[in-house]
Order: sequence, then structure tokens, then C-alpha cells
Amino acid sequence: MKPGVILLLLACVLPGCVTTAPPLPTVEWDTLEDARQILIDRQNAIESVQAQLKLKITTPPPESETNTLDAALVMQGDDRFRLRAWKLNQTIFDLTATPDGTFIVANEEMKKRAPEAEHDLAELADQLNGLLRGPNFSDAQLFRIEPAERFPLDFRDYGLYAEWERSSARIDANTLAPYEFYLSSAQTNQAVVLNPEYSEYTNGIWYRTVTATGDFGTVEMTFRDVELNGELNPRAFRPPRRAVRVEVLAASSAAEQDSP
Repeated sequence: MKPGVILLLLACVLPGCVTTAPPLPTVEWDTLEDARQILIDRQNAIESVQAQLKLKITTPPPESETNTLDAALVMQGDDRFRLRAWKLNQTIFDLTATPDGTFIVANEEMKKRAPEAEHDLAELADQLNGLLRGPNFSDAQLFRIEPAERFPLDFRDYGLYAEWERSSARIDANTLAPYEFYLSSAQTNQAVVLNPEYSEYTNGIWYRTVTATGDFGTVEMTFRDVELNGELNPRAFRPPRRAVRVEVLAASSAAEQDSP
């Protein structure tokens, strides 16, 4: 998401909150395939997520402005996602992604000041859904991390390294919690680094915070009131009446470019 759009989305500056959580339990495993299966099973155990969160965005230097919004998130499976953000009870944006498409509601003042905001939000909806679900560990190459100066030692004391075509992850050996993701885009050649921290909830392990760093600056998501695999509101993924479908946005943009 572009820094200019971020600044237009967010208008209030609030102090960030620091939270602590008990350490995750140690996981017993012997082989790399054991570790892979635990990572896969942990992901598959999360069928749905409901949470409140705070979005904290810091733009790159030299401005380095920090802005925040309150937000609510609901996810189900791989293809249902909704993120609504607001300030002072006024909706700033509402993103809904379902098998029927991606739908967007954006604040009118924001659209006036940033004509491309809706398109950027559509991209954000697609990226966040995949990032929060996590990568597919079934097709990852797993390696052990071995500090050269202390080789050979039990690699469980240090960690694992997972690699895909254009991304990678470092994984804590004791808890099997990924603590750093490196993601690169084939289209833009831009890299994003994700640093998640986790908590153990009633029905599984999920994020406590996620920090993303890239050319856009830093985006930090701090979660609270997290409910895993709970009962969802039947209307959770029903877009508002005034929502606009992404395909309509794309067609409108193409028509504007073709006009004399």
C-alpha cells in the first residue's frame, strides 16, 4: 500500500500499546518431516478467526509519521476475509473478500483526496488474506540452521529455514513458530519482511502482533479479543449495500484511460 494512501486513510496519531504474553509451549519433534506436519496441522486447525485490532502505520523517512486506526477482522477458510477500519465511529474503509469477489467501501473524503485509494485497498485485501493465513508449508523446502562456527550441533537448538520460490521463513526450533517471513513480488521486485509474535488461545496458536516492513514503511497489527473457530455472524461476509466490486473498479479505470 502506498505511503500517500496510508496517510489519507489514517488521521489520528495515538501512542502504540505494548503487550506481553506467556511463552508458547515447546513442541517435540525429531525429523524435518515431523516439523513440517506440525506446521501444517497447526494451520489447518484454524478454521475461522474473529478479532479486534489496532493498525499502526509509520511512513518511511524522512517523514516517519505514525498513524493508527481501530479495526475488526473476520476470516474463514482460505477465501473469506473482512477487515473494517474506523476512526471515531466513522468507517474509513471496509474490505470484504469472498468466492463471489472482493468488495470495497471507502470513505468519500479519502476517495476525493486519493482517486486510486479503492484500487490500493483491493490489493491490500488480497495480500492480507494470504499473509494472515500463512504460507503453504506442504510445498516448502525445509532446512536446518547451523551456525558455522559451532557446527555440527543439534539443529533444534537453533531453528529451521523454510524456502519457497520467492519467499522464505525462519522458524523457532523449540516452538515451531515462524518469527520472520521474507516475501518478494515478481511483479514489482519489492520485498516485505514480516515479524509475527504469537499467543496461545483457547483453540490454537495465532498472532498477537504482526509487523510488516517494506518500501511503504512499517505496518503493525496488534490483535485483541481473538476468537478462533467460534460461531460467526451469518452476515459477517455480506458486503454493505454501497460496496463496490473490484471488477467494476477495474473497468471504470480502464474506461478513463481509454477516454480522449
